[in-house]
Amino acid sequence: MPSKPATTRAAQRATQPAAKSPAADKALANAIRKLRKMPSGFITDSMTRLGIGGWMDEVLPVQTKGRFVGPAVTLRWAPARNAGTASMNIYEFIRTCRPGQVLVMETGVADGWIMGENMAHHGQHQGLAAMVTDSNVRDYMEIAAMKIPVFSRGPAIRRAPVELVGLNVPVTCGGTQVAPGDLVVGDPDGIAVIPAARIADVLYQAEDIAKLEAEQEKAIRAGVTMDQLNAIIAKKKILRK
Repeated sequence: MPSKPATTRAAQRATQPAAKSPAADKALANAIRKLRKMPSGFITDSMTRLGIGGWMDEVLPVQTKGRFVGPAVTLRWAPARNAGTASMNIYEFIRTCRPGQVLVMETGVADGWIMGENMAHHGQHQGLAAMVTDSNVRDYMEIAAMKIPVFSRGPAIRRAPVELVGLNVPVTCGGTQVAPGDLVVGDPDGIAVIPAARIADVLYQAEDIAKLEAEQEKAIRAGVTMDQLNAIIAKKKILRK
């Protein structure tokens, strides 16, 4: 397989977060593996326990199946003025991304589409876990048939009047902050964003939530008294020590 051009390697170094230690990479991979098996509701309950915000509003799945968990890479778009402030276009940026990452794009909730089938195929070929935008997409039916999860505000036929101004910078998407390296969780219910520094905390709480959810389902099937059921529900709100 031919090596990447030097310019591409330089761009990747410039746009990707600093490499973590092998131990940190292993811990992150383990957390992603465990969180991928959990419904997003468990993660939401865990974030609520911890007082962490991080839910996207009005950013909805194009596909109504499947889910993803992956670290964020980000792009910021702004109203177009032809200033040419970005050092590469979106296709070049996607080429620098690593498999399993989630591309999150801020447009300021611009009307119109920011991506279509070709860009989604490019992200899928690169191995992205998902693509998320607070604007719209075109080629909606084609994207809906693809494997890569895509989240947007819906379909559009007119292009959004924006231009790319920031690569891998903190962004706001769907009303929540997303920094490069944050963990993005998505399924048909929507998207939650776990701050990178709190991934282990959220996982620790989510494992407890999972046990209580199983206990609650068992209690419902057994027809326990409301006092017994309410006691289990109350435990779900208590921070695991």
